[in-house]
Amino acid sequence: MSISKKKLTLLVSLLLSTNSAFADSHVTELSERGQKAASEFAPISISSPILADHMDEPVTAFRMMESHVEGCGSYSNFSGLSSEALFNYIQGTSAECVNELMRSNDDIAVNTYQAENVIDVAQRAQKIAQSYDSSSGDELYRLFHYLRGAFYVESTNDKLTYQDQAPHQAMLSLLETYRLNPNFSKVADAQGDTLREYFTAWDSSKNFVQSIDVVTRYLNEFGPEHLQSYSHRNALTSALTLLYRASWDATYTKAAEEHTELRKALLKVANSDYIHQSEYGYQATDALKEYARFLEYHQYWNLSDALAQEVTGGIVDFMSGFEPYSSAWIAAAKQLDVYDPNQCEKYNICGWKSQLEEQVLSVHYSCSDTVKIRAQSMTTPELQQSCDLLAKEETLFHAVLKTNHQPVSDDFNTHLEINIFDSAQEYQNYAGTLFNISTDNGGMYLEGDPSQMDNQARFIAYEATWLDDVLVWNLKHEYIHYLDGHFNMYGGFNYFRTDGDKSVWWSEGLAEYLSHQNRYDEAVEIGRKANYSFSEILTNTYSSGDERVYRWGYLAVRFLFEVSPESVDQLMQYARVGDVTGWLNYLDTSIGTSLDQRWYDWLQTVQSDDTPLTTQKPTNTVVPDSCKVHGPYEYGQINYGETACISSGKAHYFFYVQDGITRIDINSDHGEGNVNMFYHPSNWADSNTYTLKSVNEGNRESITINNPQLGWQYITVESDPESHGASLKLDVTFDK
Repeated sequence: MSISKKKLTLLVSLLLSTNSAFADSHVTELSERGQKAASEFAPISISSPILADHMDEPVTAFRMMESHVEGCGSYSNFSGLSSEALFNYIQGTSAECVNELMRSNDDIAVNTYQAENVIDVAQRAQKIAQSYDSSSGDELYRLFHYLRGAFYVESTNDKLTYQDQAPHQAMLSLLETYRLNPNFSKVADAQGDTLREYFTAWDSSKNFVQSIDVVTRYLNEFGPEHLQSYSHRNALTSALTLLYRASWDATYTKAAEEHTELRKALLKVANSDYIHQSEYGYQATDALKEYARFLEYHQYWNLSDALAQEVTGGIVDFMSGFEPYSSAWIAAAKQLDVYDPNQCEKYNICGWKSQLEEQVLSVHYSCSDTVKIRAQSMTTPELQQSCDLLAKEETLFHAVLKTNHQPVSDDFNTHLEINIFDSAQEYQNYAGTLFNISTDNGGMYLEGDPSQMDNQARFIAYEATWLDDVLVWNLKHEYIHYLDGHFNMYGGFNYFRTDGDKSVWWSEGLAEYLSHQNRYDEAVEIGRKANYSFSEILTNTYSSGDERVYRWGYLAVRFLFEVSPESVDQLMQYARVGDVTGWLNYLDTSIGTSLDQRWYDWLQTVQSDDTPLTTQKPTNTVVPDSCKVHGPYEYGQINYGETACISSGKAHYFFYVQDGITRIDINSDHGEGNVNMFYHPSNWADSNTYTLKSVNEGNRESITINNPQLGWQYITVESDPESHGASLKLDVTFDK
């Protein structure tokens, strides 16, 4: 019997994550979130300073997307080192340079992490591990950090393969030696740092079962003084994360009944009053979650009912010490729901989540027939202020994007629910439970499946208690996500895949652009550094880091609106019909790298100021009213600069693109009724066969083709029966 594919999939996602498994203090939530399709969750927006300040974030081997660390100029010195020279170099270099081995995962890392080097360093470290006092130095911290990185590189780089378990065994001998160290539980911050890497090393080397005794020891010896240490809080998180990772290890989980002392230690931490009375209560509820996870092992391996009775009894006893609907009580209720479903009557918790939702989000307010707010405790003026802000943002959105207020096809997200918590802390306390989302962020838009009639689009936000001039953090940003999904981007979130269809720069950049408009000091200052080409920013994914996703995304969208608005028009034509291939082809070929130099010039001159956005205006090209002097033209060639009077029904035209043409503009105007325009570069075009189209209401249509291919091109105009008098003009731009 093997561990489920569900868990393997989630493990991969965790290994690639930029945050610790416990970063948002909701391990169970992470597990449940891993079972949901990624398409259900829309982009996560920028965290508030409050969340960032309170998030324990140890150095992690899995942040591969970050650039090389500044100040690690000696990284290349790892090349060629072995034996005592390598051991001494690790002890003397910076932690950043050691971490660079994992971040780079390059040939230097592969050579440094050869099996013989790992074994040698582990054996040398073992000689000092039993008595080393981390409060007097950080050499052992760097050695653990170096060694645990070996197994990450070996598991992710095809150039490195350990032929046997010798490196793991050498690591195990070192780890078991250090567990006897008399300074193990010293309160010193440096000791906490060492323990953080120490527990991670057990995980990386997959010595899960052997780690039980030392984790139990640390849990039992953890006290109020440790809680006050940032480093020891990280170490406790690392120890609990180790247990979480162990849940994929069959040897550990199958022997769950034998881990009696570990369960007692977890309950000791979970029930510690000094933790619950501090601002770090999540440490206690995280311990409870790892205790509750034994119910999963019971189910998976069909272990004794005595184990299940013990664990459920421990959770119920835990709950009895807290008021119903307090954060600790909620954490316990959720474990019972997850691991013993459909038994709510036995625990007297039936309907607890819906009751909690009504209790927490008790304020209801309608901005309009389509926008509703649910809040924790906002006054009527505050609610109306938010409604007014959204209304202004919506007006701006439609003006800038020229949507004609026309939703994309198959999108029934006509009603939006906005949920606002009192603070970032309250958001962390409740949003994960009520909406099954991660809360280590600044809010989240949940688009759902817009093609379903009963779908409920919603976003979750919180009040910006640390600011005087902003009521709700990211309110405008998240609202733009809703509008963009409803009026611009066909399909649900991830229809345009965030990891391969070049959509992140647009979705996050647009939300930042319309919420900040032309005043974004931080982004403009970052842009002056010109660290990336425009074509590089177009490849953004959510693994590119906050700065690239949000600040550089803002710059890219603003640049395109200011320098090449016709490109925005073309992209929207693809986006609104869900033409992913056309979207990508346009970005890759029509734009490609052609705007990179203008981008670099623009970055040096763009300003952050309070000037209003200039909304896009209809194409300036003047289309003569040729129907006043010519009869309808139904079929034939159109030459550069010519104007034709469009016949009713379908009118088919073709033209030849010669060398040197960089742009073609096809515009229609005048008359009455409605015409739609379809273009194809190599075949007759119609409403079913086209690469570009313009389907605005009325007779004013516009298609722009940048960098067209050579040869014959085709344009078809389809008119409604009552349409007449429209004219079409073809203009071209030659390379100067």
